[in-house]
This record gives sequence, C-alpha cells and structure tokens, in this order.
Amino acid sequence: MICVRRAFSEDEVVTPKSGHKRLAPMTDELRSVLESAVRGKLPGARVITTENGTTARRTFVLRKSKALPCRLGLPGWSFHSLRHAFISELVRAGASVEAVRLLVGHSKLDVTQRYVHATAADVRVAIARLREP
Repeated sequence: MICVRRAFSEDEVVTPKSGHKRLAPMTDELRSVLESAVRGKLPGARVITTENGTTARRTFVLRKSKALPCRLGLPGWSFHSLRHAFISELVRAGASVEAVRLLVGHSKLDVTQRYVHATAADVRVAIARLREP
C-alpha cells in the first residue's frame, strides 16, 4: 500500500485536497520500482529528485514526464489526462465507481464520474451484455 499524506503543488508541499491521508494499493511491478528507488534513502527522503539529489521542482518533473514518451515514440499525455485514462480504464475493467473514488481520493462520487469517459466500444459491450444469460 502507498500512504498518500502530502501533495506537491506549485513547488510547495501541501495536504491533499481532501485534507486527509489515504491508502492506495499498488501493483507488484510498481512495488519493485519503488523499492529500488528508495533503497538506501532515509524514511523522509524524496523519491523523485534531480540529477544532483535536490528536490525536483514541478517544471523538472513535467519536463521529464513529457520527454520519456517522446523518446519512446509514444504520444505525450499530461498528468491530468493520465488521471482521466486511469479512472476510465479501472471502470472499464469492472471496478466500481465507488472503489475508484476511494482509490483516487475524491470526496464525492460526482467528481469521480466526471473523470469516466465511455468509448463507442464501451457502449457496444454494455448492450451486448443484455444478450448474455
């Protein structure tokens, strides 16, 4: 589990928008990457730092996050676009919207629902389920 206690906004450490911490499960792949990233660091140390070990500023993280997909020949997405895609994919995979709400830290279900986007294929799958026994 990842415990989200603080957020990083405009180069300032703040409490999450909800005002309280939340727990989020992670995949085995993410666990492996994070364990490697924090190995040898003190408990309060930053996971993402610059090349010289200082706290990464917002612009540094954005620049790096946009450079990687470009280097890999993939479309670049903003963090906000990734959040929309993540939430939509969870619902598409069968997760309840309430479970997704808790996972992403929204205080109200209607906020989470604004992030869920259905494709034409989603609509076809929904109708096809009416024919299932």
